[in-house]
Amino acid sequence: MFKKRKFDDRFIVFKKIFFEFAYSKEMKIYNMICLVFHSFSFVLQVYFIVQNFSVELITRYGCILAVFLYLIAAMSFAIFIEKQVKMLEVETTSFFWPIDCCGPQVKKLIYDRSARINILNYFTLAWFTLFGIIMLPVWGDQSEWFLCIQVFQQYFGSCWKLFYYFYFSTCPMIAFTAFRLPGLMLYGILHIDLQLVLIYQKIAQLSARRIFSENIVDNAHYQKTVFRKLKLCISHHVKLKTCLRKLIELIQMAMPVFIFVGAVCSIAVLFFLLYVFSSSSHILKIRLAISVVSNVLIVYTFSAAGQAIADETSHVFDTLMTCPWNAWNNKNRKVLLIIMSNTLRPLTFTLAGITLNYKFGLTMIRISYTYALILYNLN
Repeated sequence: MFKKRKFDDRFIVFKKIFFEFAYSKEMKIYNMICLVFHSFSFVLQVYFIVQNFSVELITRYGCILAVFLYLIAAMSFAIFIEKQVKMLEVETTSFFWPIDCCGPQVKKLIYDRSARINILNYFTLAWFTLFGIIMLPVWGDQSEWFLCIQVFQQYFGSCWKLFYYFYFSTCPMIAFTAFRLPGLMLYGILHIDLQLVLIYQKIAQLSARRIFSENIVDNAHYQKTVFRKLKLCISHHVKLKTCLRKLIELIQMAMPVFIFVGAVCSIAVLFFLLYVFSSSSHILKIRLAISVVSNVLIVYTFSAAGQAIADETSHVFDTLMTCPWNAWNNKNRKVLLIIMSNTLRPLTFTLAGITLNYKFGLTMIRISYTYALILYNLN
């Protein structure tokens, strides 16, 4: 019904950055170069720690190694899911309803909602841009928490500066990679979320009070209109659930690795903050503060995306409960029951009992802080 109408992308900035730019030919080559280089650098640093093992080395440089372990995993996974992501993006946007399909009031509501969401999105993008800039060595010495400087000096002799400059020239790429997967997930979730809003707004319009001079149950035109809209809603909802399940499958592939690596990374960053904050330079304090906030933003993005889907799928069911089923004929009542059965259980990102929602985010932050504090007290 709406396929031929132009799709209004309210989150076009995310598409430009995380789809078109991220998967451009040049960026894919650069991403592969960074992946190979940082993987080699990571292994070399681990080898250096093994050869010169000490608690001081681990406590001082374990933080940044944990961060780069997450980044290497993120770069690898971004390459692995490229084909699936592109196919899913084309598939979903091909059947999305236009934003004005429910009338000008709903369109304005969605525009306002999207504007509020984009404020947070732009803040997050700006923050990770700041993260990439502040990591550059031009602002101060990096040897306080980067082991790679010692490693390059020891293993590459007079050529160590070539590796040093290339390593830190990738700081913008590091910041981009840190938010790349959450950004991809958020882009998909936000659009599915808006489509769910359109569904329950379309259903809500059926609940509007109507006045007829005859028995509304016997009004054939009204009953046909209800049936057509219900059929349209259930068809669209099934398509959204199919796409959402594909997105969930993609996320579930990454969840075991990223939950573990992300938890280790969070604990390491918080521990290092407690360990060196009082004796560190001002620039390191700033970098650590920005890193901690960046870590929180990543956790929040994953959690908020998962929570949004659960909330909106619940809203569809709640809206169906308000429908004037007593004014519908038996055919429409059966269709209503079918839709209600399909929307009874909210969709969630769940793996092994772990669900991405606000509770997960708070638990991650609490556990990370607790373990970081325990490690600090044991030190």
